[in-house]
Amino acid sequence: MACAQGRAQASAAALSDFGPGYETMPSLLRLLAVIALICAAIYGGLYALAHFVQPHPRDMSVSIPPDRFFKDR
Repeated sequence: MACAQGRAQASAAALSDFGPGYETMPSLLRLLAVIALICAAIYGGLYALAHFVQPHPRDMSVSIPPDRFFKDR
């Protein structure tokens, strides 16, 4: 029991270094927050490309040799 109290006091002392009311974010929530920010940045980039970049249409011609029209059976 004394060991648990010592750990609680040590963690409280470590948190008091950052100021009153400071608590750390659990690592799973931090991971999910980082993944959400990355996804939001990718989505924002795709949205910007889709709405602000206009494609330039141009004609395209491909020559097909006549021997490809007829297949030997």
